Amino acid sequence: ALDTDRARSARDAILSLTEQAVELLPMLRHAHVIRTWSGTEGYLPDREPVIGPSRTTPGLFHGFGFAGGGFQVGPAAGEVLAELAARGATTTPIDAFSIRRFAGEPAPATTAPVESSPPQPVPATESVVAN
Repeated sequence: ALDTDRARSARDAILSLTEQAVELLPMLRHAHVIRTWSGTEGYLPDREPVIGPSRTTPGLFHGFGFAGGGFQVGPAAGEVLAELAARGATTTPIDAFSIRRFAGEPAPATTAPVESSPPQPVPATESVVAN
């Protein structure tokens, strides 16, 4: 159920956040707040996000349900989603984040093998011997 006490931006909370923002970025001191918006955080039953291909729509990739952690993992999730969109696979293990976990299905194979090259010889360099 929606917590009506927390689902709206309280004036005091906005004022407090504005003060904190000015401490971090003093140039915001004279900025004017025109409007505010408040959204709800999306928590899934296991509190883990969904990252990976759709169960129903080929070529559609999901990245949602990060709750409060989206800012922290957003860049990594974006990289994974870009790999999936471009290559259909990623080198990052994401099976635990599959949407299929809620249907009791195994995650699709989305992890590509890590490409590795054989070790390359180190080029010879001149040595200086000190006496």
